Amino acid sequence: SNRLSIQGRLRSELVLDLSVSPQTFTPNGDGINEETIVAFQLFGIDNAGVMVAVYDLAGHQLTSLLDDKGGAGLYGPSWDGKDRHGKMVPPGIYLIGVDIDVDEGKQTLFKPVAVVY
Repeated sequence: SNRLSIQGRLRSELVLDLSVSPQTFTPNGDGINEETIVAFQLFGIDNAGVMVAVYDLAGHQLTSLLDDKGGAGLYGPSWDGKDRHGKMVPPGIYLIGVDIDVDEGKQTLFKPVAVVY
């Protein structure tokens, strides 16, 4: 036969091009830089657990931006600077975590974001 066959699943990065924009935002009601967008692409998966959450520097989860099943494609949840109770977080540095859970294991990536007033 003139065909090439590859058996098994090749392991590669699941999350591509993770970015937070803007990295510093000012959710103060003036209409400028009121939120940040968490953009990323998932590659080569189907029906995986996809969670995007905001954490303080002590590792406490403040809010969830996305918690669902998802597949390959582009994602862009946003954060308005509020915690899970709808209260504005204090100015500071926070971590945006993207957690992808597939049968073969988990991949978690973090990006910092600054909230200023």
